[in-house]
Amino acid sequence: DHEVLEYLHNSSSKPRWKNSTHTVKPGDNLSAIFKRAGLGDKQMMSLVHGNPESKRLASLKPGHKIDFAIDLDNQLQSLTYHSNKLDSFSFTKEEKGYSYSQASRTPDIQLAQRQATISHSLYGAGMEADMDDGLIMELANIFGWDIDFAVDIRKGDQFKVVYEERFIDGEKIGNGDIVAAEFINQGETFRALRYINSVGDKGYYTPSGHSMRKAFLRAPLDFRRISDNFNPRRLHPVFKTVRPHRGTDYAANRGTPVWASGAGKVVASGYSKANGNYVFIQHGNNVQTK
Repeated sequence: DHEVLEYLHNSSSKPRWKNSTHTVKPGDNLSAIFKRAGLGDKQMMSLVHGNPESKRLASLKPGHKIDFAIDLDNQLQSLTYHSNKLDSFSFTKEEKGYSYSQASRTPDIQLAQRQATISHSLYGAGMEADMDDGLIMELANIFGWDIDFAVDIRKGDQFKVVYEERFIDGEKIGNGDIVAAEFINQGETFRALRYINSVGDKGYYTPSGHSMRKAFLRAPLDFRRISDNFNPRRLHPVFKTVRPHRGTDYAANRGTPVWASGAGKVVASGYSKANGNYVFIQHGNNVQTK
C-alpha cells in the first residue's frame, strides 16, 4: 500500500508528458509543425509509417489545430488533428506503430429568434436584425418557391425566423437549421416549419402539411444579384427602342450558377444578339422557361 501511495504521489506531481497545440499556417507542412512542437523528422516519419491513415495529414488546412502529447523522453505519444471545433482524428502510440481513431462532438443547441420589417431589401433587413449571410440566404431559399426576393419585395414586408444556434463549452460556433419562419409579402402571409423524417431527410412544410417546394422556383439566381426588374417601357439596350421587357435581368460574375426553374429538358441553347447567351428549357404541360 505504501508503494502504491508513493507511486500515485509521484505520478500526480510529475507530468508524464507535455502537451502543446499548434495552428496550421499558410504554407505549412507537417515537418515544419513537428519542429515547432520540438520534434524532428525521425519522429514525424515514425508516425507517417506507423499507420496508413497518416496520409490524412498530407492535406493541412490553415487555421486547423494540431495537439501534441510528448513524453519526457521527447517521444510522440499522441497527435490529434482538429479540422473544426466538432470533428477530430487522433493517432496514439502503441507497441508497434500508432492506432487511429476519430471523434465528433455533439454541440449544444439553443433556439434563437429574429424578426424585422423591410425598408429597402431582405438582405439589409436581415443584417440589421443581426442575421449572418448564411441564415438570410436559407430564409430566402425556404420561401423561394413562393416569393421572388429580387422583384416581389416591398417596403413594410415583415419576417420572423426561429433557428438553432450551436454551442461548444458555452461558446457559439455557428448557426444550425431554421426551425420555423414566417414571411409577410405584400400583405400575404407565408409560414414554414422544418420536418425531419425517420431517415433524417429534412424538408420545410406549411402548417397544413404541404411542401414548400413547388413545381417552379420564382427566381433563377441569388436575389442579391438583381439589376433590372420587369419594365413594360424599358429602352432596349441594343436596339435603342422602347420595348416591353418580359423578363428579369440579373448582374452576376462570370461562373455564377444559374438554376433551372424546375425539372425539364434543354431544347435550345446558344447566342443571339437580342438574348445574348441563352438556354430554353421545356417542362411538362407545354411550359417553357428561357
